[in-house]
Amino acid sequence: MTRRRRIASTSRRSGRRTGSALLLLLLLLLAAVGSCQRGLLENKPQPAAGPNAVVVDKLWVQPDDGLEPFLDQLSSARTSLDVVVYLLTNQIVVEALISAQERGVAVRVMIEEDPFGGGAGSGDSLRALESAGVETEYGVSTFRYTHEKAVIIDGKRALVMTANLTKSAFTRNREYLALVTSPLEVAEIQAIFNADWDRRTYEPHVSSLVVSDVNSRQKLLELITSAQRSLEIEAEVMADKEIRRVLSETQKRGVRVRVVMSPPEPEETTYGGLVELSAAGVGVRLVSSPYIHAKSILVDRERAYIGSINFTATSMDQNRELGLITTTPAVIRQLGAAFDADWAKGKPFQKE
Repeated sequence: MTRRRRIASTSRRSGRRTGSALLLLLLLLLAAVGSCQRGLLENKPQPAAGPNAVVVDKLWVQPDDGLEPFLDQLSSARTSLDVVVYLLTNQIVVEALISAQERGVAVRVMIEEDPFGGGAGSGDSLRALESAGVETEYGVSTFRYTHEKAVIIDGKRALVMTANLTKSAFTRNREYLALVTSPLEVAEIQAIFNADWDRRTYEPHVSSLVVSDVNSRQKLLELITSAQRSLEIEAEVMADKEIRRVLSETQKRGVRVRVVMSPPEPEETTYGGLVELSAAGVGVRLVSSPYIHAKSILVDRERAYIGSINFTATSMDQNRELGLITTTPAVIRQLGAAFDADWAKGKPFQKE
């Protein structure tokens, strides 16, 4: 992993001219020594600094906030609604999208064609949308899965979510939905959507966004290694070896690392990962209700990641995914409160 180092500019200072050649030589030698010292300081490795962050205007926490705030965002659209999601099976959401289309909003919906473990997937919803005139498209086939979960409203604001558009996402899951209105980030999210819709390549460049299959692994590792005091994670899956190794190393260097998940089956890769983390001293607790579908990282209670990206190689390296990094104080407090509530009710992980 490459970290950017801040390289300061140096200036040369000449001494006052005197008639003494010896004094001039001495000044030159002192200047050379000072320059070398500055160079050594400039090249000294610095503590990892977290990636740039975006302001989150509003965070909704599920299942506490329910479906209404999300429906309000859909109903506020005036010109366009672009939706990309892994699963779309919530019929109330489908009806809201059709209603937007009927009132003249240009609605486009992109979903995963063949979701893992998704059963019939979103086929019925897709057919209902198409019958109402909504433009639909499957995710790009070059990605293993289109697992991104985002909504772009009028090209001016965006929802970056951990949630699929299912009933359970808003009734029994721990999920986070982040509203962003920053023009830079919204334009980037729109550009990613447009490129995928048109089957074009696009190289994201806004540093506050975490995008698979482009930079997710790098940015999440940078965020984790930037922790100095605490690292609090909510996740559905913990299958990636490098992530687990870095979490273990972070715990061993004195950071308090805690992980909240829902109980995995013993045969799942995640189960073995939790055995590994527990052996390294990482605190792991399991919560059955709400079901932990969220994907979040809270660092030092100062900065956070929220998004669709799971801790798997497929999610970070092969899928289309989207997340963000924020330092918005109100959002940090909300994430901390949700984590504390889940941690308090969780049962310590024990190997069977």
